[in-house]
Amino acid sequence: LKEAIKKMQQAMENVDPEELKKAVENLDINQEEFLKNLEKSIELLKRLQIEQKMDEVLKRAEELLKEQEEIVENANDDNSDKKDELAKQQQDAHKRADELSKELENLEKNMSEFEDMPNDRLKAANEMMDREKISQKMEQARQNFQQGKMTDARKFGQKAQNSLSELTDMLQNARQDLLQGQKQQVMAELKHLSHDLLSLSKSQEEVLNEGRQLAQSSPQIENVAERQQNLINGLERVTQQSGELSKKTLFVNSQMGKTLGKSLKEMQDALKNLEERNTSRASREQTRAMNSLNEAVLQVQQSMQNLAASSSSTGMQEMFEQLSKMSGKQKGINQQTLQLGMNGKLSMQQQAAMARLAAEQGALRKSMEQLQREFGSRSDLLGRLDQVAQDMEDVVKDLQTRNVNRNTINKQRRILSRLLDAQKSVHKREFSKKRQAETGKYYLARSPGDLPQNMGERDIQLREDLLKALKQGYSRDYQELIKKYFEALVDEENN
Repeated sequence: LKEAIKKMQQAMENVDPEELKKAVENLDINQEEFLKNLEKSIELLKRLQIEQKMDEVLKRAEELLKEQEEIVENANDDNSDKKDELAKQQQDAHKRADELSKELENLEKNMSEFEDMPNDRLKAANEMMDREKISQKMEQARQNFQQGKMTDARKFGQKAQNSLSELTDMLQNARQDLLQGQKQQVMAELKHLSHDLLSLSKSQEEVLNEGRQLAQSSPQIENVAERQQNLINGLERVTQQSGELSKKTLFVNSQMGKTLGKSLKEMQDALKNLEERNTSRASREQTRAMNSLNEAVLQVQQSMQNLAASSSSTGMQEMFEQLSKMSGKQKGINQQTLQLGMNGKLSMQQQAAMARLAAEQGALRKSMEQLQREFGSRSDLLGRLDQVAQDMEDVVKDLQTRNVNRNTINKQRRILSRLLDAQKSVHKREFSKKRQAETGKYYLARSPGDLPQNMGERDIQLREDLLKALKQGYSRDYQELIKKYFEALVDEENN
């Protein structure tokens, strides 16, 4: 788009009407393509958001059920002295049940935008929560706890527990339908796309064989040209289907679109040559078009293999996993580079280590390029990653020439920061749209003095904080990050 604008500006400076007309047309085409890609990305992100929210509401329901089971288990006359504590726990559970109900309503509303999602299951779950009056049962249990009526509190708590158990089962089925249903549908559409492309390739071969045997004066050329036009119309429909499918999954990427566009252009050139009765040139273009169609078929089949190995239809989770592995490797390369240092003469061992790091950084750069090829321009859903690949290439050169300097270190840090930011760009979990800002104030810093010897209390507190964090309903990938974070804190305390 920037390039198109630049050419238009140049044409305006030269005041060439013809060049200006071409530049404006080119700008319109680029803008249209840009808006189409933006539309695809927005719809795909909406689908990804629904998958993540589905995971979150299910996790919240499971945690709420577990908490309610603990409350019911402790609701007996032997614990009458803990009635206030149990009432408080039941009140907290009641509050979380109301929050879960609101989240389910929002999720159902978001799902309703897509006809191919199990919105009916979410609607049934919402209706069940209202019908079973889970919140009211929890409130009645709380009131009985406050009054010391442990038996009645247990009865209402048990009813709430049974309803939550049913709700959890419904949400588990809804999640299964969402992931598997979407995956099966995308797979079916990919199979249909592959079948149509194979059919077009076969028909193109037949038209090619028929046309190459004709003389330039043959009246049959018109029939061949008509059949070629029909193939062009068919490929345009298939390309449109591919574009619609790319709104649902990352496995249909821009590279596939480029291959289809290339084949369409070659078919159009073949038709033009047929209309000019240049059968030899038409045959060459038809051969190229057929090869491009076959290449597109291979790309679709590769997408089907990637989808079969994927956990969901969007393919976003696989992108995150690749980025996570790359981040870990980059962190290791950065640390080892710092250990080697930037000044002084390197020993033979240090030179060998730097050569090894150059090879590792080069391999990581190839992984980045592979990721961009697999997901095409859709990798920009995570932000611009092309600069990361360029920075990696610069670092490789510095390591190979043993010219590691401050600029090298800064680029390595920027690479790691960008990879981590890419993972966070979609994994964003908001509890409120409200933000509050305050003007900075000056505070007098006072030393708190020496800390007392650690007798294990810190370790216990960390574990309690970990358990508390895991109950907040985060998705699986966040839970893994939380666990690793707390494990690192415990290890640091022990050391």
